[in-house]
Amino acid sequence: MDIKVEKGIPMPPVHPYGRWYTQFSQMDIGDSFLVPDERSRNNVINSAKHKGFRITTHKEKDGSGIRVWLVGKPRGNGHRK
Repeated sequence: MDIKVEKGIPMPPVHPYGRWYTQFSQMDIGDSFLVPDERSRNNVINSAKHKGFRITTHKEKDGSGIRVWLVGKPRGNGHRK
């Protein structure tokens, strides 16, 4: 199989801290959002832990998804040590 190397193709923007970092950064303590399933919840939890955000989650009684609340923000630059 031959692979053609191409130059000058712009790379899509990639946030270095994942999809959820921007979401957490724009939230205030006590704000929440809804994710559809356990897989999304696990992704959110892992991202929050990695960046030092503290969250809590709870399944919605009506089955609409899982609510995620921001309960703490990281100190300093947001990187875990």
